[in-house]
Amino acid sequence: MLVSPVIVIGTPRSGTTVVTKWLMDHYGVIMELDGFTTINERKGLMDTREDKIVVQLNTGLNIGEITKKHYKYHMRRYFKEMKKKANGQPWGFKDPRLTHGLDWVIKHFRGNLTIIRTKRRADLVMRSMIHKAGFTPEKAANTINGYNNFFKRVLQYPGMPVIEVLFDGSRKMPDNFVKSFNQSLIDRKRLLER
Repeated sequence: MLVSPVIVIGTPRSGTTVVTKWLMDHYGVIMELDGFTTINERKGLMDTREDKIVVQLNTGLNIGEITKKHYKYHMRRYFKEMKKKANGQPWGFKDPRLTHGLDWVIKHFRGNLTIIRTKRRADLVMRSMIHKAGFTPEKAANTINGYNNFFKRVLQYPGMPVIEVLFDGSRKMPDNFVKSFNQSLIDRKRLLER
């Protein structure tokens, strides 16, 4: 049921990193081509589980540093290399910065991909953004609203089933992932069989 590429998206601090790790550990999904990025949080360096190449391309596109043509060219090369590296295993990537590029990625694969969206209560995301990532309350609120509006717009493609993994508490427990993820897989299967 996990059709490659498996793309993990979600508001920052909503559990995208943990879901990516879980997909790698439990489903053997290949999620990077040439290493992950790290960020320097208050407690030190943290592995984001975000592919360096994807982060660079999406950041460049979002801030206008690269053109859409440049983005498409390099993402196509990335997809080709990832498919080769995966050698028949499921593969994908995670990047909360995939805002300007997701529309094109969906069209490129003609909807034949797996999108996993992490969701978490807005107050918990906001608290985590402020205390763990150093966001101001205003920046956190604007970020959450911006992402939610983006997801509503892009993920309304006809027949585009999105697997949603819901975090209903402040502690990210693997059992919650498994339950929510497995239910989403069942729901997706039903949707595709209609």
